[in-house]
Amino acid sequence: MRWLIFKHWGEFMKLFKFIKYIVSGTILALLFSCAAAPTVVVEPFDTNKTYQASFDDTWKKLVRFFSTNQIGIGTLEKDSGIITVNNERLSTNLIKTYCADWPVGFLWQATGGTARGSVTLMEDEGGFTTANVNITFSVNSQYCYQGCSYSVDMCSSNGSFEKALLASLE
Repeated sequence: MRWLIFKHWGEFMKLFKFIKYIVSGTILALLFSCAAAPTVVVEPFDTNKTYQASFDDTWKKLVRFFSTNQIGIGTLEKDSGIITVNNERLSTNLIKTYCADWPVGFLWQATGGTARGSVTLMEDEGGFTTANVNITFSVNSQYCYQGCSYSVDMCSSNGSFEKALLASLE
């Protein structure tokens, strides 16, 4: 029996070294893949634009944009030209489309998001109207292990909301 163990000892050691290298290589690959965070490049986008249209026509288009896209309106004041945005319950998929950077950490689960801000219209001379979009987004997340922890983190806008709103006023 001893003779059999010593006869195959060299093969056993070769197999052990092979497994050791495979496991070490896998661990290193995992560590390096987690260490490099992706860089998010956001192209510059406009937050204001001037239109050759009357204030009333632009206001109608703005209200239509909010109503057709199911965006929560906090305040609607036509005289001052302001609409405040107060969306408390954005879906996780929707907030992902608006955020340039994703602030949810490892092992945390996104549960939705919020959008807050305002859109103002100003009537300029000569039949022009200027729209200004000022909006911020935040992501709600949770981590649950022997109880839950909750977090609300701001994310930078990627410009998709602003671009869509300003395009709808053309």
